Amino acid sequence: MRRSVPSVVCAALLVWGCSSTTPASTEPPSTEPPASSATAAATGVAADVAPLASASPSASSAAPTADTRAFDACQKLCDRVASSCPQGRDEMCRAQCKRRDGRTDGCEAEGEAAFLCQLKATESFCDSVVSSSCVDAFSKMKRCQRGEAKAAPVASGAPEGWSFVNEEAWGVSALMPPGAAIDAQAKTRTWKASRASALYEITELPRPKKVDSQSMIKLVIGHLGVSCQKDMRLTGLVETDKLISSGFETSCSDGKRVLGKLRIDAQRALCLVVRDEADGALRDAFLYGVK
Repeated sequence: MRRSVPSVVCAALLVWGCSSTTPASTEPPSTEPPASSATAAATGVAADVAPLASASPSASSAAPTADTRAFDACQKLCDRVASSCPQGRDEMCRAQCKRRDGRTDGCEAEGEAAFLCQLKATESFCDSVVSSSCVDAFSKMKRCQRGEAKAAPVASGAPEGWSFVNEEAWGVSALMPPGAAIDAQAKTRTWKASRASALYEITELPRPKKVDSQSMIKLVIGHLGVSCQKDMRLTGLVETDKLISSGFETSCSDGKRVLGKLRIDAQRALCLVVRDEADGALRDAFLYGVK
């Protein structure tokens, strides 16, 4: 059974870590509301019922104007989706944008920069995939939302020293740390690289006949082992005409967390895994750096 067709902003909100909130009005509050309205807002008394005592509005009761920069940039991206992508994707796009309407989380500048970067990209925006040129922008947005310290900007959107490796057998390119190479000891084709104590790997796994949440969880546990099935959960499931992807998180018996991503197309399933990496920017660059 097909899931609803997502838009690129669905990917932005599911894969790139935006959390949902209830939309709030962006209209600036009236500076001189009637006393009865002010009392009704403060006490819950209906506006047409005379209050027992009048209340005058104060500066502290006026709601601050919401910062809508990220929301506005998201809507501009939806306009491009509407004009360039298959019918219906813009509707899902705008529905997802509304989750940012009126939201002020301190990351509006980062969100605006990420969406505007994707807006200007020449590829990917119809397929719910971050453009390679925008990896750094979306990584910054996610780090901000997680409350992590901001890292210095990196030229060309890739961490210093990292580069794309071209895997002709899979038909993809993957952004990886220096020294990435094929693991000759692996049972199936696997690329590996290490950075300090962190390990990055991309492995080809047997493609499930039926791709759903249950089969993806079984696929990950079968790859990582039963010792890493504690707290296993999928994050940010995205489906397009050609690709199904989902992030995942789990804990192993040694207490260490493992983060990764499944990337399943019509031919194969690829599993990206990051172990022992404390730098969120580098994790994001790896997990979202496949194209």
